[in-house]
Amino acid sequence: MTTAAVAPEPVFVDTNVLVYAAVPAFPLHVDARMRLTELEAAGVCLWISRQTLREYLSRDKKMEPRNTRNTRKRTTT
Repeated sequence: MTTAAVAPEPVFVDTNVLVYAAVPAFPLHVDARMRLTELEAAGVCLWISRQTLREYLSRDKKMEPRNTRNTRKRTTT
């Protein structure tokens, strides 16, 4: 008797994981990228919601870690 291969359960990806994976300055950047890569390599379907997509796309300055905000030198002319 042969058994059919069972597809892995899909995984919902939260906004924080997307943000960590996208911003190298975050401490969890490497971990988030590595886990998403592992899931993809295992053939796991990654899901996000519309809300997650909206939150991710509205990130702007909020994506910078707190200790790097407002550290850019301002020039006055």
